[in-house]
Amino acid sequence: MDNKILNEHKAIVSTDQLKMKMNINIEENFKLFDDVFFDFAKTAILLGKKRDFQEILQRTLDYSGLSYYKFYHNSTPYIAEVSRFDFVDMEMVTKWVHIKLPINGYININAENKGGRYYIHDAKFCFDKTREILEDKYNEFKVFYTVDTKSLDLKFYPSYENNPAIMLTFEHGYPYVDDIFPWIEI
Repeated sequence: MDNKILNEHKAIVSTDQLKMKMNINIEENFKLFDDVFFDFAKTAILLGKKRDFQEILQRTLDYSGLSYYKFYHNSTPYIAEVSRFDFVDMEMVTKWVHIKLPINGYININAENKGGRYYIHDAKFCFDKTREILEDKYNEFKVFYTVDTKSLDLKFYPSYENNPAIMLTFEHGYPYVDDIFPWIEI
C-alpha cells in the first residue's frame, strides 16, 4: 500500500460541515460504525471458534494471508476481511492490520468536489466503544471518508512500537449468506 493511500486527503472537514453538505445525522451514522466494530470485536468467529480481538490481531500478524471472520450485528451474520501489510517509510517498517467491515446502512457524502478523500478531524469523539476496545494501546486515530468508494477509514496509530497500527474500513456490504461464499471455511 503506498504512501498516497495512507496519508493523502483532499480536505479537512468537521462533522458540522458534513451535516451541512448532507441531510443526515453524522453522529447517528458514526454510532452505527462504532456498534458494528464493537460487535465484530465481541462476536468474531474463525474456523468455528469465537476469537477475542487480541487473538485476531496476533493471528493476523503471524499469518500473511487474508482471513474471513463471521460476526453478528443485530443478530444478523456478516463477514469481515482481515489482512496484514507492512508500510515502509524511509528505514522504518510499520505493521498494519486492516479490517474491512460491511455496513448495511451507509452514509453517502455528496461532496462538491468529485472524488477525493476527506479527513474528518472531529469524528473520533463519536467512537466511544471502539476506543474502549483499543484501550490505551493507541494514542492517536484519524477518520477519513473516500468519496469514490463511499468508504470510511479509521486509522489507529500505536502508543508502543510493538503494537501494530490498525486500519478499520467500513464499506457497503450485505449480510452473510452461506451459499454466497461456500469456499470460505468460517
